[in-house]
Amino acid sequence: MEILNIEPFLQTPEISFNHETGILYLSGKSYPAYAIEFYKPIIDWSR
Repeated sequence: MEILNIEPFLQTPEISFNHETGILYLSGKSYPAYAIEFYKPIIDWSR
């Protein structure tokens, strides 16, 4: 499984999720207009 990286942008946080180490890194503001769509890749990736 690859590391999930999402770059920060205006109202969305930087996200790095490493399955091998179990480390989830979130940094920045989290005010996405479409929260479900923004966070869906994280939910799908973790399954």
